[in-house]
Amino acid sequence: MVSWKKAFVCSVVTVTTLIPNVWLIGTAASAVPAVPKCSYSQLEVGTTWGTGDLAGKYGVPFLIVNIGHSSCYLDGYAKLNFTVPTKHHITFDRGPSGAYAYVRPQRVVIEPGRVATFGLTIGEAANQSNHNIAACTVSDVYTDLPVSGFQENYENDMGFNICFADYQVGITSIEPGPLPKAE
Repeated sequence: MVSWKKAFVCSVVTVTTLIPNVWLIGTAASAVPAVPKCSYSQLEVGTTWGTGDLAGKYGVPFLIVNIGHSSCYLDGYAKLNFTVPTKHHITFDRGPSGAYAYVRPQRVVIEPGRVATFGLTIGEAANQSNHNIAACTVSDVYTDLPVSGFQENYENDMGFNICFADYQVGITSIEPGPLPKAE
């Protein structure tokens, strides 16, 4: 009987020692793979109707659509470039802007067919003394997203007078959902 107990105890110790190791290996192997950063080719960017005039501010939501077949993520801010025939420098403010609320930069996972967003706020009528309308009209906005690999910008038509905006616009960080959070 004593030798049987020793054999039983040895078996139990051996099995107990092996099971956690097998379980840990199985868990690590079956863990969900990390979501990769989005690539240029799996996204499209567009604009939609804005907020309208909110006490001298106009908000334009930008939609980022995952047209790929797998989830990916973006974080931080988009970079915008405007086609403007004027020589003035355009300033971008990050944060609350009068049309959209401040959203802390975060990692935003975009599933296939889903949308993320960021907002652009344009101050209206801040500098109406500048009557050089033709030289101040923005006609195209080029959006650079913080993607991995090959990077190119997305072009969107958008007309506004940068002189009336006093060469200043606001931008929010990328966030989940179809529309930026209102302020």
